[in-house]
Amino acid sequence: MLNRVSRPCGRSVLPFTAAWIVVALAASGALTQSHIPGYIEAKPDAVAKTFGAETAARIFSDALTPIRRQAVLHSVKTIPGFDCPADPQIALVDVIPYPVKPGAISWVERFAVACTPRARRSFLLLLDSEQTRIAELLPGLTIVEPAMQRDASRAAKSTAKSARPHGCDKTIIIDTRIVSPPPAPGKPWVERWTCDQCSARVELELSFAPSSQGASWEVKLVK
Repeated sequence: MLNRVSRPCGRSVLPFTAAWIVVALAASGALTQSHIPGYIEAKPDAVAKTFGAETAARIFSDALTPIRRQAVLHSVKTIPGFDCPADPQIALVDVIPYPVKPGAISWVERFAVACTPRARRSFLLLLDSEQTRIAELLPGLTIVEPAMQRDASRAAKSTAKSARPHGCDKTIIIDTRIVSPPPAPGKPWVERWTCDQCSARVELELSFAPSSQGASWEVKLVK
């Protein structure tokens, strides 16, 4: 089964696969390496360059630790296929500025979680006044832009539905990986997405073709 969908590449849509979680974010002082919590392995340079040193100091502080942990723990409990301890070790490996509209302070965070197998989780965060909102993105190592993920997920699940076991009524994307990376920015690439359907697994191959007018993708079952 083959699906093809096109979508503009703009970032005016706030995508999410789960409800927003909101938490108050306390102010913090100037950013120094000694103030960055140990679980944060990401570097603050890109955030400081995009949003300024003061905002970077708030993002790279302990102020967001509770909401981050809550979001990651919820994710590993709800996405099947991973054996995770009750309180797994979490590492924040990437913090990537992702402005969704002019003046907005929003970014993507990518985590590595000490499960078996090792889990990768990503979230979109939005700083609104003194509150921070967080929403889960696709798991795994996909490089699909957050603004495209919801539509691509729908296409993938629609294709996977044809392989559901009898009586199963749900499809959950549990992992994503890149099998053919783009040779250069703006060039096509290929990913494999794994779905769980009532404990039965199915793999999908997604071929992405970005362009100046939008982006398209093709989805097919991996036999």
